[in-house]
Amino acid sequence: MSADKKTLQKRKDVKIIHIPLGVERIKDKAFESLNHIKEVIVSEGVKEIGAWAFIFSSVEKIVIPSTVEKIGKNAFYFCENLKEVVIKDGVKNLGVGMFSSCDLLENVSLPSTLTSIPDSCFLLIKVDLKGKLEAYF
Repeated sequence: MSADKKTLQKRKDVKIIHIPLGVERIKDKAFESLNHIKEVIVSEGVKEIGAWAFIFSSVEKIVIPSTVEKIGKNAFYFCENLKEVVIKDGVKNLGVGMFSSCDLLENVSLPSTLTSIPDSCFLLIKVDLKGKLEAYF
């Protein structure tokens, strides 16, 4: 965050990124190739996560709030360190290829409000859907 608290800046010493209240959209490729972040906390109020927003980043954990209405394609594509994803109730749609090539993904909490899982969302990743159904996408 910049000194004026209005601009997110790329800094290598930051391990946890907190998307603050008031932000409604995470731009396409906003955190592309950031290889030092471990966790992303997205505040309620964010409505959109852009396409390729975290592509090739080192994020390990993310919590997606209930206010997210749109997730762009390949938002977390090739996040090789991503292990845990929590998607809060209220989210209805996931992006195409959202978690493709996230080889270490272990825990995904999907909301009961989810209406569909698009093509290649979990491409070649083993997913346990709330412990009731196991599937390979």
